[in-house]
Amino acid sequence: YIRVGKGIRAGVCGRAVTENEGVLGLYDISSINIRLPQRIIHAGEYIYRLLEENDYNVSIIIYSAPGVGKTSILRDLTYRLSKGLDKPFAVVDTREEIAPFFEEGITADVFLSYPKGEGIIQATKAMTPKLIICDEIGTSDEANAVLSAASSGVSLIATAHAKSYDELINKEIFHDIFTHSIFDFAVGINRIGTRFIYSLNRLK
Repeated sequence: YIRVGKGIRAGVCGRAVTENEGVLGLYDISSINIRLPQRIIHAGEYIYRLLEENDYNVSIIIYSAPGVGKTSILRDLTYRLSKGLDKPFAVVDTREEIAPFFEEGITADVFLSYPKGEGIIQATKAMTPKLIICDEIGTSDEANAVLSAASSGVSLIATAHAKSYDELINKEIFHDIFTHSIFDFAVGINRIGTRFIYSLNRLK
């Protein structure tokens, strides 16, 4: 995909130019998928209230099938926190889909375009946040970074692809995370139009 700015991404499909099993470029472009992000106001309300009820001192993993709205929830949640949270927090925004919606004067430390694992580690070491927010944990390196941040006493709000709670907890990359009880809650989401439907699992 190509980042256009302000969180806009253009996915490009065509014939790949490869070398050593890596993709160098594309030609014979056959289709383009343009994703225009928007802030869905109150999309993050449920997670915000869950944090508020627990003094912003819990870790939450949000899961759903692709395209349901995990990033939309994080976008609104982060915007809300940037306006009212009196604790230092960081946002690891690898694909620049969250921070472009912030205004000047926000309270978050934003790590733009960092690989997620590296961003989580750098945020923990450099800014000593109480909370880190990141989207789509999907590799072993990213899961290990979550473990490292949690061992430093940092709370995390993260998302993951999973169609069900059983699928989530049985993903191999999350084995150590769940074994060590890193997250306090797992929140599954579905959506009807702009209305989100939640399922809550307490992990501790």
